[in-house]
Amino acid sequence: MAGELGVPRKAPHADLGVDSAAYYATMGAAGLGGFLALVAAAGYSMLTAAALLQALRPTRPGTRRDLRMPAIVLVLTLVIGGGLLLDRLPGSIDRQAKETHVREMKRKEVDERFQQGVVMLHARQYEHALTAFHRVIQLAPQMPEAHINAGFALIGMQRYKEAHDFFEGATALRVRQPNAYYGLAIALEGMNELPGAIGAMQTYLHLTTADDPYRRKAEAALWEWREALSGKPAQP
Repeated sequence: MAGELGVPRKAPHADLGVDSAAYYATMGAAGLGGFLALVAAAGYSMLTAAALLQALRPTRPGTRRDLRMPAIVLVLTLVIGGGLLLDRLPGSIDRQAKETHVREMKRKEVDERFQQGVVMLHARQYEHALTAFHRVIQLAPQMPEAHINAGFALIGMQRYKEAHDFFEGATALRVRQPNAYYGLAIALEGMNELPGAIGAMQTYLHLTTADDPYRRKAEAALWEWREALSGKPAQP
């Protein structure tokens, strides 16, 4: 269903567009499937527990005890316990070394996916860029730069409401992040909320440096928005 809506693979549900009926239909189907899976898992667990209790009950003289369920529990105990024991035997891979390796692999993937997203963003391949930045956010959710670039990719796709949410998330992670407020202002302009856009752009100008290459563009946008709110036509 997500594919029919043009959503890239392995993208979060926000990419479906929260204002569409297709979004609610798709997420409703996903929610129903998850609910049925939980019901099935709970029912299976209850039946298994009931069978185990039945097998452990005393049997009448002359009848054979059903040992299948105790045998299953014993096997699982031996497998899990044996694995934990082997993990702690001398000569096993050091736990700290494994954790370090996992962190290094995660950091490497974050760097690679972030650079891929930047390249796609500059090439105006916004959907591919968004997919890359979503993966970065999954691996490093506290990285404001990934939220910001995902927001700019959404602006390129003219999905301003979703871009607004990403920029607000970035400002929550790092309050004094200038380009997050710049993107937030552009998103609010796309949503026709000029007062909010003016406030966000003023914050950007307050935080950014005098030599920022986007400063003049921000000042021009701020002037145009104020003129638009005052009802005066913007002068060329």
